[in-house]
This record gives sequence, structure tokens and C-alpha cells, in this order.
Amino acid sequence: YRITRVALTALLRQLDAPARITRPTSGAATLRPRIDALVESWDDEVASELFSPNVDGDLPRDRRRSDVAAAVALVGGLAGPAYDVVAHAPSRLVWWRPGATGRLRVEAWLTPELPQRVQLLDVRGVPDPDAALVSAADRIAGSLLAPEPVWPYDIARAPSVALEPLLVEAQRAVAVGAVGSLDQRPTAASSAYDATFEVRGAEARSALSVAIDASSGEVTSCRLVVSGDEWPTSTRTDPVDVVEG
Repeated sequence: YRITRVALTALLRQLDAPARITRPTSGAATLRPRIDALVESWDDEVASELFSPNVDGDLPRDRRRSDVAAAVALVGGLAGPAYDVVAHAPSRLVWWRPGATGRLRVEAWLTPELPQRVQLLDVRGVPDPDAALVSAADRIAGSLLAPEPVWPYDIARAPSVALEPLLVEAQRAVAVGAVGSLDQRPTAASSAYDATFEVRGAEARSALSVAIDASSGEVTSCRLVVSGDEWPTSTRTDPVDVVEG
């Protein structure tokens, strides 16, 4: 599979072939701002209009309401409109909202019925990382995702951080083309000192999760996971600009 993928990717790049476009449904374009409004100011009547019956079965309404409020609070409140709106599929959208001290990730999957309704809603707060955490993650990524992976000599790590699994996964990252620069905006975080960063390579990507001690800067936890990238010819279009065709 890897050999054929590399060959096909090289051929498409040489031919400058047009990319496949993911076209969001018109329902997705209509519902996204309504979901944003619900996240900003929760209204049970609006939620009942938007949600399919399974949503409250997946997570009780009271719990979902409190989880959304906690995610918004984690980033210091919302501070602007949606950005980086991506359609992973015609009825699956992911977007970000800026906060005062972080950013909010919102993901919505819609039902195939007409009119469409929300069948999955995931709202997560990602607080801004501390500068020391970003610096440590950047150094670790640079040293591990190298032709000869090593732990950076100037980054202290706790005895609980096992080096061997990191080196094994780093070697795999190099082998499958998951090597690149660290995106300093975390994709997930539980605090300013514990976050997951993405490293996107030419053919795959890596997720680097790092936690440090707030006072000493010592790395207390570190995990590297390599995953396959999306099909290289696919692109996504903001649903504001493209409607169902």
C-alpha cells in the first residue's frame, strides 16, 4: 500500500492534477452558525430544534450544557467568529473559535435526513500553552523526528518518561514520512502545561503530547503517535463558499 501511495502521489504532483473537492451540504452551511450561537448562549429550545434524538441519549442535556460552558470558560470566553472551517465530509464540519486565553474546537456531524439535524456535537476548549511548554515540545519534536532520533540533551525528563517507546515511534515517523515542523498551536490541552501538538509531514502526521512541571520545566509525560494523512489529492472547502451541488 505504501509503495503504491508514494508512486501515485509522485505522479499526481508531476501532472499537477486537480484535487478532489469535498462539498459540504447546504444544511451544514445553514446549521454551523446556529450551532455557534448555541455554544455562545445555550438555549434548550434551540438545542431541541437542532439535535437529533440520539444526541441527548449519548450525553444527558444537563451534562452537555455544563461541558460546553466549561470548555468556553477554559479559554477565557469567546473572543471572535469562527475560523479554519473545514469539511471532512459533506455532513461533518470542524471549526475553531478564538478565546481570550485559548481557542475552542467545535465538531458537528449531521444526519442524512432532510432537513438535516445534528447527530454529534463535540466542543473542546484548548487553552494557550505556556511558552516553556511550546519550547520543550519544539525541541523534542526536532530531535525525535530526525534521521537519527534522539532525546534532546538540554531537556530534562522525569524517570517516568520511557525513552525506548518514543524512539521506536520516532523511527516509524521518519520511515512513513511523518516528519515536519511542529504546529505551535496545540490541537488539545488540559492546561497550559499539558498539550498535544501536531507535526504534519509530506505523507503522514505525528501527534506529540507533552506535559511539563510548571516550576522546574521538567518533562513529566511525553507520547508520540504517528497516523496516516488524508488522501493527498483531497482538499476541503469552507461551507460558506460552497453549497450542495
